[in-house]
Amino acid sequence: MRRAIANREILGLLVLVTAGAVLFVAVARPQMPWQEPYRVHAVVTSAETLAKGAPVRIAGVDVGKVEKVERGPGSLNTVTFVVRDAGRPVHQDAELKLRPRLFLEGNLFVDLRPGTPGAGELRSGGTIPVTQTAVPVRLDDVLSILRADTRDQLRSTLDEYATALDGETARTLNRSLPAWRPALARTAIVADAAHGRRAGDLAAWVRDQGRAADAVARHERDLRDLVGGYAATLAVLGDRRIELAATIRGLARTARAAVPAARDLRRALPAVRRFARDLRPALRRAPSTLRATLPFLDEADRLLRPERLPGLARDLRPTARSLAAIQPRLVDLFGRVTPVSRCVRTHVLPVLESKLDDGHLSTGLPVWRELLHTAPGLTSASQNFDGNGPMLRYVLGVGDVSLSLGELPGVGEVVARTHKPITGSRPPAPPRIPPYRPDVPCESQRLPDLHADAVPPAPAVASATRAPNEAEQRLFQDLRDAAASALRRSIRGRRTR
Repeated sequence: MRRAIANREILGLLVLVTAGAVLFVAVARPQMPWQEPYRVHAVVTSAETLAKGAPVRIAGVDVGKVEKVERGPGSLNTVTFVVRDAGRPVHQDAELKLRPRLFLEGNLFVDLRPGTPGAGELRSGGTIPVTQTAVPVRLDDVLSILRADTRDQLRSTLDEYATALDGETARTLNRSLPAWRPALARTAIVADAAHGRRAGDLAAWVRDQGRAADAVARHERDLRDLVGGYAATLAVLGDRRIELAATIRGLARTARAAVPAARDLRRALPAVRRFARDLRPALRRAPSTLRATLPFLDEADRLLRPERLPGLARDLRPTARSLAAIQPRLVDLFGRVTPVSRCVRTHVLPVLESKLDDGHLSTGLPVWRELLHTAPGLTSASQNFDGNGPMLRYVLGVGDVSLSLGELPGVGEVVARTHKPITGSRPPAPPRIPPYRPDVPCESQRLPDLHADAVPPAPAVASATRAPNEAEQRLFQDLRDAAASALRRSIRGRRTR
């Protein structure tokens, strides 16, 4: 019984191992010992630092490894590498480039671009020609371009840079690293903005940079002087590094104090913009004003010349004595004028600029224009009716609604009659006369309210219809005769002309 159970466990284990092996072969597709690997040769100009076993990658994914590096024809090298099935097919127009894992030097790997399907697959053992391969730029290749004096200057620069980073400077640089993150984030925003908003912005920027570089090349001597002056400046700063460190610490304190000032400045900018907009018309007129003042300035310059200034001082001496004498009176005058001018500025001018609210009869004009419009009305009421001389116009009101106009001295109550109902009056009479307070400053008082509500009229009294008496009939007859006589004279005068 125990043997049967053990056999079943062994059988189950074998089934699991077999299933795992099949799954591994199906997914990973490893190279079997009896299979010939897919091998490719590539001719490169230099492969000195490419080691055996270096990875072969397509788009950053490992698909094989280097088997060997041999000397090729002439001064070239031949690289032999194996590509797994995951990296196939490799076409005849495939391109290969040796890339460093570190900047400029060391730890090369093979970057393979498999080519296009139209070129056909490269057979195993095929060769990628040197025209389709590339090698990285090495540090000695870069330095070989430089002249001997330039290399010496570069060596001195690196030595001085190492000296600058020695000691406290390196620790200060390490403490500044946390502040790099927001700075680099803003740099990324600037780099994104450098792409431009429209197509062609970046190309235009590159073109302009080319023009700038060409201008710099044309002024090589000036650039050499600038670099020499910069070197002298750095030498002076190196000699004064203690004072420079103290200055930088002071700048840090200044920057901390400048943040609130910048915030206040930002809040003040809208008012400055409004002031600039208001000032712009005056600035446009300033040139003509300055040109008009030039003759006066010329005369003033001639008047204030050394040979004329003593005489001018003698002539102005009596005037100066008079000004000194009236100075106390001017103080009293200005003390009396100041409250008046302040009242005009704070109360009179705002009222004159406001608008009257008279319901549907409102004109929408400011008060000062309403006051000016009263002059034509008064002139029209006081002038002749026409060229024939003064005429008196009578308006007879008829109707059953009476309106009292108040008491007229020597006459009694004056009553008007109309046939239309009275809708109301505006403004309403104040309940009492406002107090007169000459001891209270004008600017501290409340501005008058020009808004007036309409108040309903008193109940209308219908008058009884009656026939006019004898005196009223004679008055109406005299008025009718006078109007007819005036009309005949007017007609006769027009015919005569």
